[in-house]
Amino acid sequence: MSALTQKAQELKRSLPPERTGSPPVMKGQLLGTLPHKEGEVRIVWDTFEGHAFLSVRLWTVDDNGQHWPSKNGFTVRVRDLPTLGEAVGRALDKALEELQTTGGSKTHYRNNEGVNAPF
Repeated sequence: MSALTQKAQELKRSLPPERTGSPPVMKGQLLGTLPHKEGEVRIVWDTFEGHAFLSVRLWTVDDNGQHWPSKNGFTVRVRDLPTLGEAVGRALDKALEELQTTGGSKTHYRNNEGVNAPF
């Protein structure tokens, strides 16, 4: 057995097992999705141990076309939602201002479908 084959087998033994079975079922209420090159970002209203929160998480697509939650994401507590809402409102104002002042000529918006997603 060659040294390369031995290293390949050693690496194969140390890798975690591939995903099998079905992806977890999303339990919360899906509020919206954003396309992403690796899958989609899901915005979900959920609860944990009686506490409500907003979850924003990347769900990646495996080779079988199934969506799996990734580690990339964050949650927003109910008490922090007003701050998030105000910030999104300011971002919407800025976007409208930019479109009005430039006529959209300096801003290149893509069709957010599939691999042309902005992030």
